[in-house]
Amino acid sequence: MKEPILTLEGTLSSKQAAALVGVPPRTLWRLRDSGRGPAYFRSGRTVHYRREDLLAWLRTARRETADSITLEAAL
Repeated sequence: MKEPILTLEGTLSSKQAAALVGVPPRTLWRLRDSGRGPAYFRSGRTVHYRREDLLAWLRTARRETADSITLEAAL
């Protein structure tokens, strides 16, 4: 028998994922519903997130400010 491509082991629930990225679960739901949130998958009615997908989404959501660019240039 072949190995499954994706397992639920090590995945995070919506509540756990929201805590990791620092938003309320409802905000994560809204982001998911609008297509602007991190990658996820469903198993029946349950939504699962992989930690690496959440961290990648956080990196892409990062925005530079004029102050941070000036500070990095000074270093």
